[in-house]
Amino acid sequence: MTARAQSDGSATGSTPPETGSPVPSESISAAAEDPRYPARLNSLTVDAICQLMLERIRSIKVPKDEDYRALALSLSILCGLKPDDLELARMHAEAWAATSDRARLIEATRRIVRLDPADTVAQLRVINARITALQNADARLEAYAKLLGEDGQSLDPALRSRLALDAALLSRENGAERKFLDYLLLASTLDVTNKEAAALTATYYLDRTQDPLDRVRLLENVVLADPMDAAAHERLAQELMRHGAFQGAKRFLERLRDIQTARSIPRPPEQYLDYILTVWNTDGPALALAQLAEIDVALRRQYEADQRRRAATPTSEDDAGPPPPQLPTLLEKLRLAIHASRSDTEGMSASLRVLRPFCENLLTSLSSAQTRPEGMSDQEAAQAALTAQLDLLWARLLTGMELDEAAKTIDELAARTQPPTVHERAIDRSRGWLAAHRGDTAAARQLLLPIVESDDLARWAMGLVAEKEGNTDEAVGHYARLALARPERIIGSAAKARVVHLRNRPVAPTSTARALDAEATAFGVPWLDRVTSDPSSFMTLSLEHAKKELAPLDQPELIVRLRNIGRSPFAIGMEAPISPRILLNPSLTIDGYTHREFSRPEVVDLNRRLRLVPGEELVVRYPSARTWAGIVMDSAIGSRCTIRWRAVQGFVMDARGNFMADPLSISTLSDAATRGALDARISAESLAEKILQSQGLELLGSISVAALRLYRPIASPGEPLDQERSVIAAACAERLKSMNSLERAYTICRLWRSRVMEGEFKKQITEAIADDRHPAMAVISLLLTVESSSDPGLQRLLDSPDPLVRELALTIRDLIFVSERGAQAGPIP
Repeated sequence: MTARAQSDGSATGSTPPETGSPVPSESISAAAEDPRYPARLNSLTVDAICQLMLERIRSIKVPKDEDYRALALSLSILCGLKPDDLELARMHAEAWAATSDRARLIEATRRIVRLDPADTVAQLRVINARITALQNADARLEAYAKLLGEDGQSLDPALRSRLALDAALLSRENGAERKFLDYLLLASTLDVTNKEAAALTATYYLDRTQDPLDRVRLLENVVLADPMDAAAHERLAQELMRHGAFQGAKRFLERLRDIQTARSIPRPPEQYLDYILTVWNTDGPALALAQLAEIDVALRRQYEADQRRRAATPTSEDDAGPPPPQLPTLLEKLRLAIHASRSDTEGMSASLRVLRPFCENLLTSLSSAQTRPEGMSDQEAAQAALTAQLDLLWARLLTGMELDEAAKTIDELAARTQPPTVHERAIDRSRGWLAAHRGDTAAARQLLLPIVESDDLARWAMGLVAEKEGNTDEAVGHYARLALARPERIIGSAAKARVVHLRNRPVAPTSTARALDAEATAFGVPWLDRVTSDPSSFMTLSLEHAKKELAPLDQPELIVRLRNIGRSPFAIGMEAPISPRILLNPSLTIDGYTHREFSRPEVVDLNRRLRLVPGEELVVRYPSARTWAGIVMDSAIGSRCTIRWRAVQGFVMDARGNFMADPLSISTLSDAATRGALDARISAESLAEKILQSQGLELLGSISVAALRLYRPIASPGEPLDQERSVIAAACAERLKSMNSLERAYTICRLWRSRVMEGEFKKQITEAIADDRHPAMAVISLLLTVESSSDPGLQRLLDSPDPLVRELALTIRDLIFVSERGAQAGPIP
């Protein structure tokens, strides 16, 4: 595309097919006797044009739809030149995907399916497009029925699973509940990695079943579909905790922790709470308290490190910095409950000493608009203040300490008339709880008995009443009922621990909890526990060059292999266990020196399969010529070049936009590929003679050396060529006249990067190619030589008999119109 054109307008004219007809090979000069030369020339020319398009699109800071349309149309023409090039077809589809033209994207995707029938992602896109084009829901359902019946038996099960899910959703929209369920079952059965099907199945049946084992198995299927989904592990753990299956819940919370730690995802207090509750219930209070102490230590160390950084950085005298950290209120309440369940007066007092000042300071800050958090409304401040009051009241009533202050708070809450207010039941429960601590058990029973069946804290308070009256059996009964009803909550676990304290023996889990623990601890053993912390336990990545020793005009080809070595199928996708994006970082050595400044990373998308089953391998042959490293190697044709690649699968981007590996990435190094050099020290006269006389690959090599010799790293516009460059340039211009079209296209691509195509030399080249109607030359002309909407070359191409060339010319013209009205375009480097 012209370096002066850039716009977000739209092309005009009719829409031709997605690619032109394959362009027949032209006759090659009789001197070129190598029968392989036409194919080599075709391949080298396509790669050279791809390099120019790559440079052009990357030079535009924010490419518009029309920029991508011009790229896509150019690639459509190249696909006609090289119809069997799978990676070129993928580039073509990616370019159309960046535009708003869905129809052309589908046409480009059909080409991929023809070249790679195993590409289930492309197949699914084509099938969905065909079904979506049908006029009504009944016709679509009929199409799904055929594809999911005998007519579709040859389709990949993962593909049929996605189609079944789509059919299920459409059936539900039509009110066909039975069909919805049948198709949903089929989707889940055909492919366990279909996460959407597993999640929808779980959502549907969780609303309709209360059987604990069924509910757990539904959620296990979601984990099985995507073992790297942190939310799936958390949801399953919470379901297990609801039934007291703490051993199983602990396992999945540990997998959740693995994923979050690897991805540097902060863990909220609620997740710490859940995990420490499982530790308390499985390993006892001492280990639970140790876990809380570790969090305390980590917070203190972070605070001390921050203080040291602050001390080393000049700040204003008024900036005192943040206060010393403490456990989040939720976790401090947990610590207090552990102490209370064991009647540990010293521990309860210590926790209350932490909670009291925190809550009081919070109440003080919330009382004024000047001291509350910025942006907090009066209503939000009032609600936060009430929560702080209730937290402190809960702590005092649970410990039986500071009861006068508790009584005062209860009276204040009861007297509230402005929202937010406290329910009368909560006031009665608090007064009954307070009465129990003060020994007035009769008054306590009178207040608590009416609400004990519907209020968990009232149940705890009734246990306290029974204890005060010396009725241990009644107390154990209340605590046991609370533990069974609310095992996942702090008060439920405290009630269970209180039973242990009063009976001085462990409490056996229920039969339901035992069954769920057995199910959860056996699920996915042993592979699941490794998957969330070690991706190399279920997949491998390898790189190798197709050829290790290359001739000067050979292009290195990299073979990328991604293999599932696990015991279960794994989906491929951006939100799946196997990320399809591979970061390739080149290491390029030129004449023995490693040039890191040329190491620009490339991203390869392997999104070509919906899943990999155990033992299945995805193999991609990646053409290095169409990368920045390939451009550099071609520009250094006079030097011996060695390239190797480092690949990172599942990479992430940091805050600065840099690519990096995370602990859940896998990486590998390729072998080295070395390409020989052409003699670039030949005299200008000898080189000119070779350009004029040589044929075939020798001609292309001579042109590549000429581009190297003509290169001017720094040149002022209009600066004339020196004598040596003039000799070489004249030979190139003269030889263009007798070249075939692909040789001309290759030559101009190589010479353009030398920064000499201006003035008289550019005029000579333009005249030499003026009558060439080959589609490749049309792309070259529109990319490089057309400068204005009145350019004769543009006018000629607008009248081309080739519909793709005409549309490309129209697109370039529209971009130039915008450019001429003042828009800026990024120049080709």
